[in-house]
Amino acid sequence: METHRTILVANQQGVHGRVATMLAKIAVAYDGEVLLQYKNEIVSCCSILDVLSLGLTQGSEIKVTAHGEKAEETLDKISQILTSATDPQPDN
Repeated sequence: METHRTILVANQQGVHGRVATMLAKIAVAYDGEVLLQYKNEIVSCCSILDVLSLGLTQGSEIKVTAHGEKAEETLDKISQILTSATDPQPDN
């Protein structure tokens, strides 16, 4: 199953190291593939460096695609992080 969403980055600092790490943790735990697309670049959400290389700032519009089982649930988690105006708190 393939599902995608268009999401606006809400955090004032954009997608920085902590946010990219949390996105990668979600993607790595997912039994499928999660991709981020910004402009003409498509990267795996599993790679912190690839996510950071997109240079996502507040207001950036990105397409997030998940392939596999539980795609909607995974996109919900990723969307929650990207649409938060404040830094998300990591799970312990």
